[in-house]
Amino acid sequence: MCFHDNQTQTAEQVIAEFQRGKPFVVLNAQMQSGKTGTYNFTCFRMIEHCIVNHVYIICGSADKSLRAQAHQDLKAGIREYVAHHSNTVNPRKLSDKLNHKIKIFFSQDLRRLNSVPQNTLIVHDESHMAQSKSNRPYKLYERLGLSQALSHNFEALLSKNIYILGVSATPFSEITVNAHLHQGTLNCPPGVESESLQSKHILNMTPGEGYIGIPDFLRNGNFRFTSSPIHKSPHFEKVLDDHMCDANPRYIIVRTARTSDEDTIRSMCILRGYDYISHMGESETRDMSFLDTCPEKMTVVHICGRARMGEVVPKRHVIAVYESSEKPKTDTILQGLAGRMCGYTAGGAHLDIEIYVSPKAQEGIEKYASAWNLDNPERLVEISHANNLKPPASRSSDLKIQDHSGRDWVATVPIELPRSLFQNARGLPKHLRDIHQVLVDNPSLIDTNPDAHQILCTLREQIPGRGKRFHLHGKRTSIYKKYHSASQSNLRKPLTDMKRHFEDSNTPLDTIYSFKVIFDADNTSNPCFLLGLIHYVSDVHESEIARQGMSDVVPECNYMPFQATNEDGTVEVTNGGQAIHFPPETSTNPDEFVEELTKAIRRTQSGHPSYIHGCSSSIHTMYDLDSRVYKGLRFEMSAYPEGTFEDAIQRVERATGVNVSCNFRRRYRNKGYFRFKSLSW
Repeated sequence: MCFHDNQTQTAEQVIAEFQRGKPFVVLNAQMQSGKTGTYNFTCFRMIEHCIVNHVYIICGSADKSLRAQAHQDLKAGIREYVAHHSNTVNPRKLSDKLNHKIKIFFSQDLRRLNSVPQNTLIVHDESHMAQSKSNRPYKLYERLGLSQALSHNFEALLSKNIYILGVSATPFSEITVNAHLHQGTLNCPPGVESESLQSKHILNMTPGEGYIGIPDFLRNGNFRFTSSPIHKSPHFEKVLDDHMCDANPRYIIVRTARTSDEDTIRSMCILRGYDYISHMGESETRDMSFLDTCPEKMTVVHICGRARMGEVVPKRHVIAVYESSEKPKTDTILQGLAGRMCGYTAGGAHLDIEIYVSPKAQEGIEKYASAWNLDNPERLVEISHANNLKPPASRSSDLKIQDHSGRDWVATVPIELPRSLFQNARGLPKHLRDIHQVLVDNPSLIDTNPDAHQILCTLREQIPGRGKRFHLHGKRTSIYKKYHSASQSNLRKPLTDMKRHFEDSNTPLDTIYSFKVIFDADNTSNPCFLLGLIHYVSDVHESEIARQGMSDVVPECNYMPFQATNEDGTVEVTNGGQAIHFPPETSTNPDEFVEELTKAIRRTQSGHPSYIHGCSSSIHTMYDLDSRVYKGLRFEMSAYPEGTFEDAIQRVERATGVNVSCNFRRRYRNKGYFRFKSLSW
């Protein structure tokens, strides 16, 4: 391994951000551009300069070849660093120190990591992988008491001098949460104030000289957005036919989701004289280094569940790659074969390659390439079809249009108009002046609309020449509800049908309708809604449209603030906080109950030495560490005869100075215990 200038410079930037008081940095770098060398150099430098005493490199993948690759890269990196990048007078001592202080844990190893000391760096490689709260990385952070840091609460990191470096080529959910946090639009659960959360520092890594990436492949025409599932289409056979007569034998790599496609692809190869190599995900030891050797004849390599994320795939002798997934998510397809073909020309990357992906992947790939081409990776928030992202109701490009004269217009938020306000049998407006008059007479209908003044002005402008000109559409209730929802949420609603008229150069602008009224065709008692297109003002509309066009991050994602619903129906805003177990032994020992409840209350009292900021002032269950079962707040009647429980509560109240509330006591005489849904103070 050799450390390149862009890697060492980026590593120094990461360390500088840590030392500026930013404990959580996300390294955003393109596929195969040198992320591993960058974070390894960061680890070595921080250990050597005693910024941290320990480093844990974790990854949510269980891929054994990727795991072996990580260990090899670490060993090679230590040798290179000690030999050429350190000023130490004792290289052997530094080498031993780095080998001893830096540990690697992949998904199958995470259970062995139960604590981290102060002054530690955690490198989370491929941080987009397994990024849901049900996955092992989150459970690790929860076990370490650091899960709140994932969702932007850095108090635990700062108090223990712990740093986290997330590393990914596709950190779309983290970038999106960050953007919402900046814009003040993060959907936090009740009780979490977004103002109390801090942004992660997103550090974008510039590739070194000779790098070929997704933007280069797109610009050069290497992408073919034509692939199909093997069992549904003969398209892959056509690809094989096109290369049957190639003068130089090379590899074609195809990925399928079904191992059952093996016989089909093997038959295709035999028929055309290709060699066939099966390389399935179940393989534990075999890597893809055989691709470094030029094949004797055209060869298809069939993979299933392999060659994603950081795995290095030799590419010098590869002529085509084929992803057969029909509806791939953008981060999945980028981390797949397309991403494995990225890299440096010195390492075999080249532009003489065909990259076949689904037509449904085109939009996401083009947005990814555009963000890096413009040197503005923050625009990656425009990608919506990715893991743990929920696409916005409307895309920014649908909310703003340009007419054929070059003037920009923007869609409005629907305005609710009760049908009883229109004095006719249908309860619908007949003229624009009817709409204008209703809004003037009932200002409460429009006063919360962000464009209230401009809508009224546009209506006044158009009344003389277009007194009767607006669209009137009845919609089925299922469609109508979308307009009602947009109005309630104060969201702009695209008008794609009107957009066509504005863009049509054959339609005079002074004859185009700017407004439409939507009504429920199935229920005449429901109100109607006024929508329109008004002149776009960048200072007013640009940031709002950008916000509305951003995806939401699903609550299950590691990087979103978290809340839990308890047995008694209360909502606990944990923001990923660590659980403190209330021992079940208290169910048979009143003295221990008094002791444990007193401890729990002390943790919530700011003046006490055991105080924990944000600790819950309630208990909702008891956890049995032996059986690993939540047993509820149960108390054995034999241990708590009449009056004993009440006496225990009074002892706690006297000791702590608080009032303890016992929620919903229920006796189970046939089972010999009574229980509560919760205790709070």
